[in-house]
Amino acid sequence: MNANVDLQLVRRLITGYVLQGTLDQRVIQALMLSDGFVPKECEFWDYKTTANSDAVSKAKTVLQAVSFYNAYGGYIIYGVAQGANKDTYFSQGIEVGIVNEQQIKALIQDYTGEAIDISYRELQVQCSKRDILFGILHIPKRSSKTPPVSFEKNGPDIKPRNPLFREGEVYVRFQDNCVPAKDKKSWQFLFGSRGYEEVGNKDQLRLSTARESILDHNLPDRHLICSRFFGRDDIIEKLWFWLSDGFSRTRVLAGDGGKGKTSIAYEFSQEVCRTKPYDLQRIFWVTAKSKKFAGLQNEYMETPETNFHDLLSLLRSLCSGYAILEPEIENASVSLLKKKLRKALEVFPSLIVIDDIDSVLELDEQKRILEMTLQISTGTSSRFLLTTRMNLTSSSDVCITVSGLNKDEYKPYLTYLNETDWRSTDQYAGRRIDVENDGGFSFVY
Repeated sequence: MNANVDLQLVRRLITGYVLQGTLDQRVIQALMLSDGFVPKECEFWDYKTTANSDAVSKAKTVLQAVSFYNAYGGYIIYGVAQGANKDTYFSQGIEVGIVNEQQIKALIQDYTGEAIDISYRELQVQCSKRDILFGILHIPKRSSKTPPVSFEKNGPDIKPRNPLFREGEVYVRFQDNCVPAKDKKSWQFLFGSRGYEEVGNKDQLRLSTARESILDHNLPDRHLICSRFFGRDDIIEKLWFWLSDGFSRTRVLAGDGGKGKTSIAYEFSQEVCRTKPYDLQRIFWVTAKSKKFAGLQNEYMETPETNFHDLLSLLRSLCSGYAILEPEIENASVSLLKKKLRKALEVFPSLIVIDDIDSVLELDEQKRILEMTLQISTGTSSRFLLTTRMNLTSSSDVCITVSGLNKDEYKPYLTYLNETDWRSTDQYAGRRIDVENDGGFSFVY
């Protein structure tokens, strides 16, 4: 890169222009050098030589626009070509009318079901003592009050049975690439404020997911759930993806006792607390768990608090947690409590975790609780996450099956156990844990 390029200054200028919706010569001039253009593409801008009219090229523009929109917003600059060594960019110019703004908007709507207010302008800028025509496509930054935009249909095939993007994928601009969100860090970024901050002497720019205060919550102490959390990234990622689904307000984590359902729900809740998604103001945790299975001891242990034992007591517990007065709750019917809770959740959109609903509840009562969450959450921004041993629904759209840790996840877990003082009890004194070939573990004296 040209040693004279102050990349952080350029980024600050461009990010300001993105937020202001600037579409004039200042955008081009911020990227121009005496011998070409800033030799780098990044989160805020992308260079194009021209715009082709074939279906794949148009879909690529849609992909870039959606990726910029989901991240920080940005610009696509037309009329800039890449040099032979791929580390230089120079002005080439464009022909008039190469981009059809309305057509791109229509394609975005067609592929995503959402409207993104892109803007395009062509303008003459003096380069090397001559006027050259450039095109500027401005993509705004998505509001923190709206969910990430996903694709609702496959893009055109770039190879047989290999579409450019797939239905259900959420893309984000990362450095100079447009990539699908595949890990929980990407989802936390997408649901965060997507801010940026200057550090040091203001010549450095650090991209961040600037956190505000932690979301209001009543989560129990971590040590009552799990002191350390290991693995399960695939399930956590599914839960983050669920938050981007505008049609599904309830999820169920189902699996045998001791598989980590409660720990997963707790870890996800903590991540949501730190990220503060756009449409949630609170996390509320209730549990029917009266005993907790301790795998190493192979026995059940008493839990410090149980919040409900049936649908009625659950509704009373939830209503009480949302400042509904006790006299209003005490003699209210299930139907009336549902109405009061729904009104409360319209004011305070929440993620409500209902833990271990099968501890003391009959199957029919569990189904009533599931039905209640579907009824109350419909048409609101609130969501319900349930944990249970039994799959209450055969649909994988609602239920996530929780299995045990795989072998790769066991290793750091067992290393942690060997390094902690859990063996201080007489039962385990002097023992060490080794991983078995099948992913299980054994005690070694």
